[in-house]
Amino acid sequence: MLTAQQKKERRKGIGGSDIPVIFGISKYQTPDGLMAEKRGIFENDDNIVDSIGDAARGDAMEPYIRKLYQHDKNILVQQCGTLWSREYRLLFAHLDGIVPPYDDLTGPGVLEIKCPRPIRYRAIMIDGAPEEWNLQVQHYLIVTGYKWADLIMFNCDDWNYEIFHIKPDYDLQGDIINEARTFWDAMQNDKPFHPLGSQQKQKRITEGEMPEYDPMIETEIQSYLDNRNLMQFYNYAHDYNKAELLSMMGDYSLLRTELYTVKKTLVNSKNPYYKLTVSVRKKD
Repeated sequence: MLTAQQKKERRKGIGGSDIPVIFGISKYQTPDGLMAEKRGIFENDDNIVDSIGDAARGDAMEPYIRKLYQHDKNILVQQCGTLWSREYRLLFAHLDGIVPPYDDLTGPGVLEIKCPRPIRYRAIMIDGAPEEWNLQVQHYLIVTGYKWADLIMFNCDDWNYEIFHIKPDYDLQGDIINEARTFWDAMQNDKPFHPLGSQQKQKRITEGEMPEYDPMIETEIQSYLDNRNLMQFYNYAHDYNKAELLSMMGDYSLLRTELYTVKKTLVNSKNPYYKLTVSVRKKD
């Protein structure tokens, strides 16, 4: 959660959460609204914004997730305040942590934590990390100059997480720098701002949306949608069956039937979450 001082500093430059707004893909704010906030015309009510949805989960769970990540990687994550880019004075970052190198990584990295709703978590596992997350992390890599980031997506249903390991996309970073400068110039000089003002970015998006037509593409798209829906259905069915089985086992940690052996293991005691291991019994 941002401090009062950090919220005040947001008017002085462009932060990571501002970039999806400037690119015109944010669901929570428009470029005009962000411009009015930077000019001090109105205050963004962070108390309301931070008290609902993904932001509230992130604020509440961030310390626990950071400790879990540190334990799993056997590292110590450094917490920090507001960081300003030395090369691009306009850009700043509020990081969830600075990560020391681990495994075969070189140099420090950025830590970003996300806690989406369970249904969105499943959709992201199928479709991949949202574009606005990548924009935000690329912005942090610009500010810090680091060469990698771990974006943690935490599942509040089963207290597990996925890591998206992100490396610099220098073409996209160039667009971020250009769009941030264009936005800031428009804000300071009372000019109109168009989110897709970069011709290079518009060209890349257009080419991506209009590939050369292939008759099989409709079939592949439909197959993709059908399989995605099936995966979502099976995820829901799996969660329901697991809850029913846990209820039937009650306080017992081991259950043997004629065909199966079921073992229940407590993974987290603070907010009880159990892992089930099912094996087929060998016949005598």
